[in-house]
Parts: sequence; C-alpha cells; structure tokens
Amino acid sequence: MSYQIYFPFKLVENREIKDLPAEGILDGYRATLESNPPFYALSVFGIETLNIAQEIFTQLVTAFYWMATESGLSLETVRELQQVHEPPDPVQTAERFGLQRNRVDVVIDGGRPAIIEEGKIVVKMTGQPVSFRMGYAPKRIFDALGHGIALKSPNAKIRSAIDLYCFAQFFSERAARFLLLWSVVEFLAPKAQAIPLAEAHVDRLVEITREVAASTQGDNKKILNELIPRLGGLKTQSHTSRVRHYVDSILAKDGVSSHRELADEVASLYRTRGQLTHDGNIEIADALARIEEIIRLVLKAAIRHQA
Repeated sequence: MSYQIYFPFKLVENREIKDLPAEGILDGYRATLESNPPFYALSVFGIETLNIAQEIFTQLVTAFYWMATESGLSLETVRELQQVHEPPDPVQTAERFGLQRNRVDVVIDGGRPAIIEEGKIVVKMTGQPVSFRMGYAPKRIFDALGHGIALKSPNAKIRSAIDLYCFAQFFSERAARFLLLWSVVEFLAPKAQAIPLAEAHVDRLVEITREVAASTQGDNKKILNELIPRLGGLKTQSHTSRVRHYVDSILAKDGVSSHRELADEVASLYRTRGQLTHDGNIEIADALARIEEIIRLVLKAAIRHQA
C-alpha cells in the first residue's frame, strides 16, 4: 500500500503555470503539476506509509512558503489536510455523479489538500475556472519547491508575514497593495528598543509638561495632558528606525552586500507610506515595485534564519 499527496493552490489572476501537465521529482518522489480549474494541483506519488506522507505534507507547506518568496509567485492555498470521504456505496456514488466509471472510492474537496491511498478512484469537487495571463514554467515551480522542502519550517510569525505578502498580491489596486505589503515588514520587525540616553531627558520633559498643564486652563490644559503619554514614546527608537534596523540586520545575516542601502531605502519608502496615508492620491508605481522586491529578500532571509 502506498499513498499520494494532493495539494491544490490558486495564483493571482494575472499569473499562470505554462505547459501543463508536467512531471518532476520532489524529495525523491515522483510529482506532477496539473491544472484543475480553478486550482492548480501538485501531486506527490509513491509514498510508503501514511506517517511519511503526513511528514512530507508538512515539508510541502514550508516549500510553498519558500516558493511564494523565492519566485514572487504569490498563491492562495489551504495548509491543513482535509478529512477524506469514502462513500459507503462506491458504485451508487459513481451513478449519482453521472461518471463514466464503475465506482468512486474517495470524494474530496478539490480546493483542499489531501492524502489519498493510491489505487483509489477519486472524485474532486471544484468550482468554476478562472483566467490567468502571465506564465511560469513548471521547472521554476519544481526548483523552488525542491529548495523549500529542505528548509526548516518557519515560525508562526514568519508564516503570518508570508500569508500577508501573498494576500497583498491579490489586490489590483496599487495603494492597497502597497499598504498591505508595508504591514509585512512592520509585523516582522521586533518591538521598539528603549534608548537609555533619552529616558532621563524625556522624564524631565514630562515633568515640565505636567507643571505647565497644572497652571493652565481650558483647552490648552487638555492638550497638554493628552501630550504627556505621547512623550513617553520618545524613550524608544522610532518606528522608522525599528524597521530600518530589522531590514539591515536580517539582510546582513543573509549575506546581502547592499543591506545598508536597502535598509535606508526602506526608511525612505516609509515616508512614502506616510504621504499615501495622509495625502491619499500619490503616484506609487515605482515605490510599490521596490517594496515588493525588498520584502521578498527580507522574507527569504527570515525563512533561512528564522528571524
């Protein structure tokens, strides 16, 4: 008895994988890529036991995370196995579906991953097809998955960041995609660090503000009292500094020679984010292209170094 893994996924609407069906090798097993509209489907065959199949499925989840960042091919997929349904009457099930076959052994949701005993006759229930435009060769997909399957599974924070990155690609509106992509690096960056040199100065400034507020009346008193908790934020590094430091450190760890320049560029792009948030309609095509490229580098480094 052997098993196969069925792993469906969707791409953003202007992407496609060309020349399908295609075959490759993943982790020593035969694998295929095929179009099963509205999904693409990766299948891995000849897995010796159910336990091994479950282990390989876990590795494939990591591989798909890697593929999304390595190739820029953002995808939508379920990353949990479904419960396979085996109908009590395979012959009657085939008749009910109107299939030109004698029996149906397994019925699955075509949009969710599954582990299936090989030799079983399977029916996949799927929705309607969608259109795709920009093509990717199957070899590129297999190469990216083959690299990713050997990597350590990313931690929960990195997984969530990659999900945000993939989700952003499904927005056609540039401003929305730019803002969502920014949330990726903000999410990854560690919390702001305290600045010891600033603490005493800020405490003194808070004390002075309290004294002035105590002797002030009306709206000005309210404004000063509202200012006091905001002054406390000056004790820690700024948001821009926090993000710049993270990008600099993670890319340096990954051996990117231009890590400092890219970190400075991220800080500049953060100002573009502020303009977009406050002013609304600004041209961001070039900024969007740059933040997408930099975030891919950051995510690849984060996966490799778990940081």
